[in-house]
Amino acid sequence: MNKPRKLFLFIVFLISHVSGIEADNDLVRKKTPFDQSVDNIHSTSPSIHVSDKVWSQVFDFLLPDDHPAKNTLDEIFSSSRAIYNMESMIAAGFDHAIPQHHTHIIVTRHPKLKGYVIKAYLDEQKYHENQPEHYYWIKRVRGSRLIQASIEAHHYESIFKVPRKWIYLLPDEPSPQAKSLHKMFILIEEDMNIYELEENIHHWLNDTTEELLKALYVVTTELGLRDCTRPTNAPYCLDGKIAFVDTQSFYEDVKFKGLLPCLSPPMKQYWRQLFKKRRLEGDAGCKMGKI
Repeated sequence: MNKPRKLFLFIVFLISHVSGIEADNDLVRKKTPFDQSVDNIHSTSPSIHVSDKVWSQVFDFLLPDDHPAKNTLDEIFSSSRAIYNMESMIAAGFDHAIPQHHTHIIVTRHPKLKGYVIKAYLDEQKYHENQPEHYYWIKRVRGSRLIQASIEAHHYESIFKVPRKWIYLLPDEPSPQAKSLHKMFILIEEDMNIYELEENIHHWLNDTTEELLKALYVVTTELGLRDCTRPTNAPYCLDGKIAFVDTQSFYEDVKFKGLLPCLSPPMKQYWRQLFKKRRLEGDAGCKMGKI
């Protein structure tokens, strides 16, 4: 075979080989129409009141369109500006609620949303600590996911549970009243069916074991769950499990003393020993790092 012929065949082979590589790369890079639509949704807000920057922050934590509660929420909040104040919430069918002491969050339920709890800041309310509501909702969803991962990693499913939480985008209309602080998101989470306060304290005092406290110690110190060592934030539930209902604070110092008043003398001693040992081993107050 002469040299020009060899050179021609080599060039053909090279072109075919490079084309094959490019074709393979295209398969890796190519997005389906669904992928492309998701990217567009992620980067572009569907609301005139929500910036694309905020939308990109909340997107991964949003209530899915196919969630069983989505259509009901759309119906409720499209019918009136229920989120304006407590009176409008009650008129829309929500239970009366008093803002919580520290966070000022409204925690309520609706008869059409069986099995779920709604947490909200109302249009009439100021921003808590000058942060918009989605800032706290993101933290609460992230905390819930972290806790669920820890429960599963340690095989504590028979002891603990944590509600799944999602952010719901409120409809643009009806719009809020003039001069009110327009809220754009609420939080929806699974109802854990917890005991009332008196019964909850009774269970902490009488049913708590060393096994339970050790498991609580592991999860709270691993994640720095600052406020989950208080009975109100880690209550007993009707199914016998403990639910982590306050998921906003994580990777912080654990306030272990909040549980002491609700423990029997032997359990108080054991709970103290766990944290005393931790300090002796050189852990600086269960500090885990920054969010």
